[in-house]
Amino acid sequence: MKTLTFDTSSSITGWSVIEDDKLVDYGVIQPLEKMSIAQRLYSFGNEIEKVLNKTKPDDVAMEEVVQVQGVSTMRVLARFNGVALYKSYNYQKRDIDLYEPALWKSNMGLKGNACKTLIQLAVCKKFNLLSEERINMYYEMYDKVEQEQDLIKSKISNIKKDIQKLKLQMKRKTIKQEDKDIAKNHIDNYSEDLKMFEKEEKIIKKRIKKKIDQISIDIYSDSGIDDNIADAIGINVAFNAKLKNKK
Repeated sequence: MKTLTFDTSSSITGWSVIEDDKLVDYGVIQPLEKMSIAQRLYSFGNEIEKVLNKTKPDDVAMEEVVQVQGVSTMRVLARFNGVALYKSYNYQKRDIDLYEPALWKSNMGLKGNACKTLIQLAVCKKFNLLSEERINMYYEMYDKVEQEQDLIKSKISNIKKDIQKLKLQMKRKTIKQEDKDIAKNHIDNYSEDLKMFEKEEKIIKKRIKKKIDQISIDIYSDSGIDDNIADAIGINVAFNAKLKNKK
């Protein structure tokens, strides 16, 4: 059984082929940005058709269009997904399986909000595309970055809890005015700390994003699996799991 899956996008669409539980082919489709939307859709359709004819799959599946930020972005993505659906249906003459991200990620042992870097690593691990030593190295790099973000989140969470406790304390009928004033003082101080840490969090988030993006680039350089291809492979894993359950 040979399965082909697409992770449809208006910019870069990843695709993958799995045959008898082995990853045998993958790639991307990337229409030129300078083209008009109609030209890009036409070119995209031709490339989808080429992949179908080249790989000759027994079954095709793709990612479902999910809610994205911005109506215009959603509209364009839906058009590309429609072209991919049309070409795939025309090839196999039956409905195409569609997978929401949360579903196919769970088949990879990932959470629904798992970032691209973790998906790349899960794919590389499942199909032995990198040595165990390299995979562990990338996981350690990622964990260090996550710890930096978790630390600031923990500080913010603790301050918010302290403020909430003090506010509840002030509402007690038995509390003295003197203690109320002290509590209010603490709340004011904590509120200032909160503003400072929230400002720091924004800076850290930008820095962390750059670091995670760099890890993703390094994994691609090392394995040939970028985030678009990784998503397509993840969809394929879920698709194969469903086909096996049907037997």
